[in-house]
Amino acid sequence: MRKTGYLLQLLLLCFGLASCGPQETEEHLLGENLIENSTSVKLIDTLQIRTSTILLDSLRTSGYNRMLVGQYTDPYMGKTRAAGYCKVGLNGIFQLDKYAEFDSLVLITHYSDYFYGDTTQWQSISVHRLNEELEGSEEDGTLYNNHQFSYEQEPLGQLDFQAKPTKEDELTIRLSDELGREFLELAKAHEEKMEDFEEFEDYFQGLALVPGDEDASVIGLTCQDTSFKMRLYYHNTNEVDEDRYYDFTIKNTSLQFSNITSERSGTLVEDLKEQRYGIDSRDMLNSAYIQSGVGLAAHIEIPYVKNILKLGDKGGLMKAQLVFYPIRGSWNEHQYLPGSLNLYLSDDRNRILEPIVSSETGNPIEPVFYQDDEFDEDTRFEFDVSNYINYLLNESTDTDNSLVVIFPLSEFSSSVNRLVLGDHYNSDFKLKLKVTYVVQE
Repeated sequence: MRKTGYLLQLLLLCFGLASCGPQETEEHLLGENLIENSTSVKLIDTLQIRTSTILLDSLRTSGYNRMLVGQYTDPYMGKTRAAGYCKVGLNGIFQLDKYAEFDSLVLITHYSDYFYGDTTQWQSISVHRLNEELEGSEEDGTLYNNHQFSYEQEPLGQLDFQAKPTKEDELTIRLSDELGREFLELAKAHEEKMEDFEEFEDYFQGLALVPGDEDASVIGLTCQDTSFKMRLYYHNTNEVDEDRYYDFTIKNTSLQFSNITSERSGTLVEDLKEQRYGIDSRDMLNSAYIQSGVGLAAHIEIPYVKNILKLGDKGGLMKAQLVFYPIRGSWNEHQYLPGSLNLYLSDDRNRILEPIVSSETGNPIEPVFYQDDEFDEDTRFEFDVSNYINYLLNESTDTDNSLVVIFPLSEFSSSVNRLVLGDHYNSDFKLKLKVTYVVQE
């Protein structure tokens, strides 16, 4: 399309409105007497958008240095439950002399500043010893949200607490004296288990941190270096000095992961089983769900996007915005709105492909977020998808133009945040594609 010298003036003086559907295109122009009749700007926001909710088969949750533990329930997603698994190893050779006496064994970890749910409620964590080797997938060693490993039913220790995830407090859990004494006696005997890293890993497979049955919150615990450790306190009977200790620390963060499950019975998404089959938003009260950790995602199709070309043979796309509205009342101080979203291309089996990226930075595009603090009626996310829509318009053949909407990938795999969006047919919180198109007739 030939660029005219008065394009900026045209944009300031002209406002056009058009609707475009699968069957016809209707045009409404204002201010025709102010510009040349040969050029018009058209605004379209009625293209049909098909929306559904899908369940991704698995999400990688290992290697993020955050362990999720806890449980919460809400009326949209059902009950979400997270348990953490990790390996702890030797922090150097552990040898003691005959005068060493056991005091206590504790697990020490720290909050990661992440939580979701009601932290004012009491909740519990139990620590269990794994009885099988903790290992990732054969392909790349990755561990996923649906991986599980068996552990001893009798816990090594348990803690009832009210989470304080915004503070720098340590979370300390007293562990089994029997296990602590066993560690100490092995160190006094100079057993190879306490001198060789691989021998210790064969002897002590790892830990599982399991939430209780309380509906409260899911919290994040740091799992890297010395921020997560089993600490053995002891003293020497032949000396008058302060207590001593030895730390068993995480040595392989790639084997730390969170098992995240969801009980969706009685919800609108209870029938989601396979990734390739979603639930149409019209069967979900004109809404679509996104939930991290579990793998719920909003799937979007724009089947008649090329109807934009019917506006004129000589035209060009100026801007395209995809606008999402969270449904009012679906969030509160315990189930809050996310900081951002990402768009990904998907194939005909709903598998996630590459992200939609910015032409300027090459990074995944992020929306501008507007929050209506007064009425919550105009809270929305706006994506600039101009490059993506322009690509579809210029393709010579029909292209699979389906999208998947999720939280940024690192957050999608290391949190349990969720979002409820209105679809194209929602009268109050309507998902829409807003297109600005210039036509030279």
